[in-house]
Amino acid sequence: MGGLDKGNKLPRDVEIMYERLPEELKQEVDKLPSEKMVSVLQALNRFHHIMEAEVYELALRLIRAAR
Repeated sequence: MGGLDKGNKLPRDVEIMYERLPEELKQEVDKLPSEKMVSVLQALNRFHHIMEAEVYELALRLIRAAR
């Protein structure tokens, strides 16, 4: 596909998630049809937010344990 189709009105979270991807992952995502690409990027964005919240919770526990 050659990258995210900027001419298409995509959700901002999809664009942001695409830009965050490592190059190797972008190359794989680029091979998907655009409707699947959007679904995959939305799922990755949800996973990212879940993992981020878990990391912050672990960091908070570490800080509290270090007191």
